Amino acid sequence: MPCLMPRGLGMCWSRPLMNTVKCNMFSSWRSSSDMCGGRWIVNAEDVKFHARDAFTPLSCKLTAEFRCIIWVLRCLRDLHVGACEIWSESVAAVSAIHDSSKWPRFQVYLNQIHHLLTEVHGFCFVVSQPQVNSVARDIAQSITRDGRFRSYLSIGGPAWLQSWIREERQGSFGD
Repeated sequence: MPCLMPRGLGMCWSRPLMNTVKCNMFSSWRSSSDMCGGRWIVNAEDVKFHARDAFTPLSCKLTAEFRCIIWVLRCLRDLHVGACEIWSESVAAVSAIHDSSKWPRFQVYLNQIHHLLTEVHGFCFVVSQPQVNSVARDIAQSITRDGRFRSYLSIGGPAWLQSWIREERQGSFGD
């Protein structure tokens, strides 16, 4: 069973546990076109990796969320990321990962997620509040809002991304 950290931990920005990195992720889905995409950022003190991807059209927001989680887990596995807290705003997705028996409609996705979790160790899911996930959310929404379908994976991050994350940590970014 995957680790699920208590909801309260995602209320404000906090450092990841020692020897752990934090991965903020967000899945954006647009109902009018079924277009979706995702964004994730791995950071400890500074951005270690960040990526954006557009996905084939999917029929609902939760399916898009699962597709994004699968993508994130595959990327983190392939990058040999060790212990990691994955922060997502999707209460439903994190709940389904924690107790998949209550979500039979999504078993295909949940089985893939659970299989990937056996290939990585020390991964926990945290339900985050929007104000502590704003960077990942804003960039993911640019995929469906602005049609930015070009995918990328980057090591480190440009200065504008580093400062954006520092502002998010200080609580001065967002709403």
